Amino acid sequence: MTLQGVRNTIGGDLAESSGGGQKDTFMALVVLAFFLALIVGMFRPNAVLPAKLKPSRVKVGVVYGALTLIIAGVTGYLEQSTQPAPLETTSDVFANIPLLQSAASPVLPSADWVQLNKLDAKSGFVGGVEFQLHSAGLVKSVVEYFISGKAKDRVDQVKISAFIASPEDLATGTTTLEAAAAQWFKSVGVAMPEGLDSAIRAGKDFDGATGPLGVEYVLSRGNPVKQPDGSSYRVTLMDLTIKRR
Repeated sequence: MTLQGVRNTIGGDLAESSGGGQKDTFMALVVLAFFLALIVGMFRPNAVLPAKLKPSRVKVGVVYGALTLIIAGVTGYLEQSTQPAPLETTSDVFANIPLLQSAASPVLPSADWVQLNKLDAKSGFVGGVEFQLHSAGLVKSVVEYFISGKAKDRVDQVKISAFIASPEDLATGTTTLEAAAAQWFKSVGVAMPEGLDSAIRAGKDFDGATGPLGVEYVLSRGNPVKQPDGSSYRVTLMDLTIKRR
């Protein structure tokens, strides 16, 4: 498990434990308030009612106790309904820049993280690395890892792409991209979407999600590239995009 996953697990356990303790304390206070109201109603019925009234002590005690339970129940309901919804444990993975820089490693090298234009404070941030395959063609085949975001402290999108310029590099490029994808999901502690690996191997498009992340895989063909034997091959482009939903 990654450090981020350990932190998320511990945080979830602490939150659950804290919530259970608060609930037990609230219920104990409700029971105590009920018996106090019952005792006051039975032995001091005129503590609230006018002195000239002489109601049955038992009836007043029961009414006091019932009112206490009703008020406690309404208070508990309102408190529960106003609490914020729990966050996804992996929703902040895109805020962990160092983790994302090396999430595909060791299959692919780690990416950098720099501002597009240091003269423009509003320009986004990017990081990328290119891994060259042992290409057999005149144009080199590569697998790339790329991260980008509008702010310095958060990644908005992750891409693992392959540019295959020779048919002899197609199998290697496919297995490298698949391995990089599997390593990425393992590093961030999120399950790889079911069917993504088989779609990559089969050369089929994929559109799905896992937890708070949207995942899309697209395979397309580019312009023809001349091969050493004089033939041409239409470049194969593989793009795996991961972003927050």
